[in-house]
Amino acid sequence: MASPFNLQVGSTVFVSIVAYNEIGDSPSSVIGSGAVIQISTEPDAPLNLRRSTSVKFDRKSISLEWSDGVNDGNQKVLDYRIMI
Repeated sequence: MASPFNLQVGSTVFVSIVAYNEIGDSPSSVIGSGAVIQISTEPDAPLNLRRSTSVKFDRKSISLEWSDGVNDGNQKVLDYRIMI
């Protein structure tokens, strides 16, 4: 059996788990239904950046709209950083 550290991304892994303490090991759990190995990466850049047309502008502020990138990198996007 391959070590989990040698599996290819996209491989399915079926495992059972044992709890242990100073006295000994528990019985093995039932084998799980499988988990897919995924690698987290940076998300794609936002798409379709545009000035919001639903907000009135003044000289001190601007409202922007965009669409999320296609790939979130297998992680929830937490926030956005606007750079001028």
